[in-house]
This record gives sequence, structure tokens and C-alpha cells, in this order.
Amino acid sequence: MTTPRDLRLVVRAAIRTQGLTQAAFAAKAGVHRTRLLAWLAGRRGVSTETLGRLLAAAGVRSISVESLNSHTARADESGGK
Repeated sequence: MTTPRDLRLVVRAAIRTQGLTQAAFAAKAGVHRTRLLAWLAGRRGVSTETLGRLLAAAGVRSISVESLNSHTARADESGGK
């Protein structure tokens, strides 16, 4: 099962390998930089839609629906959007 931490690691790796700043990656994903930074730090969850944009910008082509639902359920429990 993919954990929220795994997803954050994927996005961090994509930022690095794409040679982008966090601000440039956030813009590519259509997400505000502060939301990206809070999510990467584990301080905030994101919606399924936002997570999809982050993963698409990272080049992730597929992920199980169960993983997304699990991630967003934990975000809902912690008050993340």
C-alpha cells in the first residue's frame, strides 16, 4: 500500500530530477507554493484533485484508487484539504 509519505517522496524526487524549484513545480501542478510546502512537510493534507495534479506534474502515470482514497481519508481526519 502506498502511504502519504511515499507520495511525498515521489513528488520530492520529481522536483529534484526535473531540476525545478519548489515554486516552479507548484506552478506546473497548479498548486500554491505554500500548500505544496505544507504538504511536503506533512503538516497538511491535500484533496484528491490536488494530489492528482501533484502526481501528474511528477510524471506519475497510474496509482491505485485505494492509495488515493487512503491518503485523502487521512488528510480529512487531520483537517487537511
